[in-house]
Amino acid sequence: MTIDRNNIFLIDGIGALMSALTIGGLLPMFQDWVGMPLDVLYVLAAWALLYAVYSLSCWRVQPKTTLWIKAIVVANVLYCVATFSLLLYFMNDIKPLGWVYFLGEIGIILGLVTIERKFIFTSPNEIAVF
Repeated sequence: MTIDRNNIFLIDGIGALMSALTIGGLLPMFQDWVGMPLDVLYVLAAWALLYAVYSLSCWRVQPKTTLWIKAIVVANVLYCVATFSLLLYFMNDIKPLGWVYFLGEIGIILGLVTIERKFIFTSPNEIAVF
């Protein structure tokens, strides 16, 4: 499978949108099973929605420089650091389902960051992922 420089934004944007909908729409209904406070869930959902708008906008505009990819890489890493920090801060409240969800999300995002970084440090417009 190959991903081109433009589709990476589409993949990132769809992933961020799915995170926003899950964290802001689904997880609050199961807050007792997740353990993350509701206000924190909504902040994380808003953050993910902001990233979705950014990435999907980049996908539509199709920027030619790597600056735009660099920005989303940094943003994704910051989101992962913030999420992990919140897990540690609320460690006593987070339930097993919350740990599984958020650590899984962090893993997926960092996997995407690894792919995005390939576009920053290599010149091809297309890279093989699998």
